[in-house]
Parts: sequence; structure tokens; C-alpha cells
Amino acid sequence: MKKLIALLLALLMMLSASFALTSCKDKENTETQETEAAEEEAEIEEEAKEDMAEVAKTFAPDSEEELGHDLPLEIESITLYKDGSVRIVPTGDLKKNELGDSDADSIMPFAESGPLKDLYVYRIGNGGYRVILGVTEEGTVSAVNALALLEDHIAVVMDNLGGRDSFISIEQSEGEDGYSIVGKTEEGDDVVLDPVLLSDEARGSAEDEEEEEEE
Repeated sequence: MKKLIALLLALLMMLSASFALTSCKDKENTETQETEAAEEEAEIEEEAKEDMAEVAKTFAPDSEEELGHDLPLEIESITLYKDGSVRIVPTGDLKKNELGDSDADSIMPFAESGPLKDLYVYRIGNGGYRVILGVTEEGTVSAVNALALLEDHIAVVMDNLGGRDSFISIEQSEGEDGYSIVGKTEEGDDVVLDPVLLSDEARGSAEDEEEEEEE
């Protein structure tokens, strides 16, 4: 009987030791996982801070706060970086037409326009249209064609609008017939950009290019 009790006690001690060892390992694994998760989160936050440090200006044109009664641009976000580059995250048909089956999630339509020193998203006309445009470091104005963007869902950039290289800023004005966009020059001139911004020329050029690619 004493041997049986001793054997049972020994088994209990072994089970207890095994349980304690398992608990320690589980605790160590949990602590390791928590440490790794915390380090990963810290790295993500640091990367986000670095990315934000390079951002000069951002827009969310289709957000509830910005959209109002305007037509959606099918754009989640527009980012102007301090190096003058512009990144656009498209959605809907714009994403389908511009990215297709690509794994990319953004486009950089101003890549050939040169670095931008400022970027704007302004209303134009009276039909709920908006246009994305900016002043380059060389003092010219470039813009995404509003008609092509809203009606054809493609991003076609027009460069050197207004034929000047002395633009310093762009403003939006509102009149009885709707919104107008005016470029301000170093000479103090106001250059109305509406006629070229609402032109079909860029859209026609884009369609010609697509036809050539298909051939």
C-alpha cells in the first residue's frame, strides 16, 4: 500500500512538473508573440510616420465631406509629395481602365509633366465637374482632363496650359454661370483656364492612342 501511495505521489509530481514546464513554455511563446507583434506594429507606425513626413498635401475627393453634389472622380486619394510627384489611388471604372489586371493600386499621371510645387482640386463649370491641376516647378500648369476623367474614366494629362511659364498659383472663382479657374502669374496677370480645361482635345488624343494600340 505504501509503495502504491509513493508511486501515485511520484506520478502526481511528474504531472505537476510537466504542467509547470508546459505553462512556462506557453508563457514564453505568448510573450515572444506579443513582443514580435509590438515590434511589427512599431515598425509600421515608423514607416507611416516616414511616409507622412514626405507628404506635402492630400485630397480625398470622393469622401462624404468633399463630394457634396459633385460627380465622383472615382478616386480614393490624391497625394502630392515633397519631391513634386503625385500619386492617385483610383477606384471603379477608372481603376479598371488605368490598371487593368495589374497588381498596382495607384497611378502617377503627372510623371512626365515634371515635379509639381502645388496641387489643386477645383470645381469647374456648373455641372458638378471637378478638375485636378497643379503648377510645376518650371511655372507651367498641368491638369488631368476633366471630360476624359469623368466621362471616359481615364486619366489624361494636359501640359503647359495657358502657354505661360510664370504661373505662381491657381484660384477658383464662382460667378453666375458657375465656377471658373484662373491662373495667377508673376507678372500679375489673371489667365482664365476654363476653355482648355473643358476641351475635348485630350480625350480625342487618348482615344486615338487606344485605337493605335489595338491595331
